[in-house]
Amino acid sequence: MAVPLAVLLLPFLQLGLSFYASVSTLAAALCLAAATGLRGFLTLRIFACLFVVWAMLATAALHPLADSHDLLRAGREALCFLMIIVLLRRKIVLNPNQARLALHCLGLVALGLALLVIAQTIGLQRGVFVSLPHDLYVINTNTLPTDLDLRHSRVRPSGPFGEPSYLAAVATVLVLALSPLWPVSALARGIILVLALATFLSLSMLGLVSMSAALALILLRHGDRRQGLLFVTMLAAGAAGTALASGEIPERIGAILRGEDFSFASRIAAPLLALPRVLGEAPFGIPIRVFLDMGYLPGMDLANESFSHNAIFNTLINYGVIGLAMLAVLFLSARGGIPWAILFVLLMQNGAFWSFDKVSLLAVSVILHRMALHQILGPNKAQRFVNRPLPKLVHNVSAPENGRGKHADIASDSDGGSGLWRPDRRDFRHYPLPGRTGT
Repeated sequence: MAVPLAVLLLPFLQLGLSFYASVSTLAAALCLAAATGLRGFLTLRIFACLFVVWAMLATAALHPLADSHDLLRAGREALCFLMIIVLLRRKIVLNPNQARLALHCLGLVALGLALLVIAQTIGLQRGVFVSLPHDLYVINTNTLPTDLDLRHSRVRPSGPFGEPSYLAAVATVLVLALSPLWPVSALARGIILVLALATFLSLSMLGLVSMSAALALILLRHGDRRQGLLFVTMLAAGAAGTALASGEIPERIGAILRGEDFSFASRIAAPLLALPRVLGEAPFGIPIRVFLDMGYLPGMDLANESFSHNAIFNTLINYGVIGLAMLAVLFLSARGGIPWAILFVLLMQNGAFWSFDKVSLLAVSVILHRMALHQILGPNKAQRFVNRPLPKLVHNVSAPENGRGKHADIASDSDGGSGLWRPDRRDFRHYPLPGRTGT
C-alpha cells in the first residue's frame, strides 16, 4: 500500500507544518519503505556514495564563511542524495493488484489536478484565485499570488502547487512514467491526456515544451507514426493559433530573445555566463546561503539570486567538482531512457533538487515507470494489466487455414477485452507474443 498512498499524496507535496514535518517527507518515507530488504541498500555503489556524502559535508564545513546552517543544509541534501540513489537502483516490483490500485489512484490525482486547474482558469478570468489556504504551504510560499498580484500581474493556474512550472513538472514526469502503457491501457491513455490538458492550461513554458516533447515521443515510439506526425502538426497549428489569438507565445519568445525573460535567464543564460567564474574562484563550491548573500559576483553585473533557479547549475555552484561527481552518479544510477528524461525535467524545474519533495516525486515516477515496463515485459512476456485471464490469442499455428499462413488467426478470438487492456492487432508489433504454441 505504500506506493498507492505516495501517489495520492503527490498533489500535497508542498504542504505541512514545517519543511521537515511535511507531506513531502511522508511521501519520501513511504517510497523508501516500499524498497524493502536491507541487503538491497548495502551495495558497493551505495558505499562509494558515502565518499561523495563526506565530500559534500566537507565542502560546506571548510568554506571560510560557512556556519552551522550551511552544514545542516549540506547534511540534508546528502541524505536526499543517498535516498535518490537507493531508490533509483533498487528494483521495486508491485504485484498486479497493487499496480492496478496505484494506476487508479493516479487517475484520481490526474482528474483532481485537471478540475482544479480548470476552476482556477475560470476564477482568474473574474479576478479570483481558487487555491488551498496559503498558510498550509511550507515550500514555494514566496511564489503564491497575493491580492496585488491578482490586480497588477498575470497570474496563471498552478493547481495545488505554488507555481505553474511545478504543476508542469509533476504532470510531465508522471506522463513519462506511464508512457510504456500507452498502446495497451485505455486508462493510462486517459490519465496521460488529462495530465497534458492540465499542463497546457497552466501556460508554463517548461510545461508547454516538455509535455509536447513527451507526447510526441510517446506517439512516435509507442503509437502509430501517423498519429505522431498528426499530433506534431496539430501542436504546431495550435501554437500558431494561440499566437494569433492572444500574442502570449510571441511575446514570451520575444522577451527571451531580448534577454528580458526572467525564467529563461535564471535557468539557462545567467548560470552559463557565471559558472566559469564561480568554479574558477571556488573549485569546491560556495554554500548557497553565502552565495546569495554575496549579492553580485566580482566583475559581473549579475545578481546571484538571478541564476539560482536551475538545479544542475546550483549543484555545481554549491559543491564545485564534488557536484560533478553527484550529477555523474545520479545519471549513471538512472540507467538511461525515460528515467533520464524524468531527471532532466525535475532538474530544470527549479533550483531545489536535493530535497524531500523531489525525492518523493522522482521515486514515485520511477516506480510507476518500472511497474509499467513490468506489465509489458514481465517474466512470462505476456503479463498484462487485465482483470481476467488473457484471451485466446493463437490458433492452429502449425497448419495454414484458408491459405492465409500459419499465424492467420492471431487475435481473431479476442472480443476486445475488458479492464485496463484492450487487445488489438497493433499491440503485437511492439512486444513479444505470449509463449503459447497452440490452443
